[in-house]
Amino acid sequence: MARYSSTAVDKLYTQINAGIAALLTTIETENSLTAGVLPAPSVILKREAPFEQRFPRVEIFEMELTPDGGSGGQRNGIYEVSCRVLLFYKSDADLDTAAVRFRLYVEAMVRVVLATPDLGGVTSGEGTIHAILRRVQFSADSENESTTVHGAAIDWLVGVQSTIGG
Repeated sequence: MARYSSTAVDKLYTQINAGIAALLTTIETENSLTAGVLPAPSVILKREAPFEQRFPRVEIFEMELTPDGGSGGQRNGIYEVSCRVLLFYKSDADLDTAAVRFRLYVEAMVRVVLATPDLGGVTSGEGTIHAILRRVQFSADSENESTTVHGAAIDWLVGVQSTIGG
């Protein structure tokens, strides 16, 4: 069972890691922003990291694994893995500007995955079938009077298939 979760997380990680820096640059250009105001993540992790203090930070992990009910699921080696991509961004006291920039950062995270919605597909009998955006939830917490940490939880449903089965 672990291979399904690992495949889903690995494929999301690979897609984000390979494309996010270039996409952030594209979004800066599209929105007439100064180069570098949307910096590439300082770290992209394949796990939750509640004590990590690097920003911007991306954490990718699985939350739930279920057999796909519509495709023969367990019998056909197809599972749905609910994955979460957490994004953390630290800003100064200018919260209006930070809110706009953070929304653009979240847009980049979604667009980078949707650019290849099968996350590379199935090769050698194992891989991903799809990545479907489920929801995005936003939050912000003040660290002190001059900094705020913005967060987003981006939930994906990743279909994984393996010819090994069950």
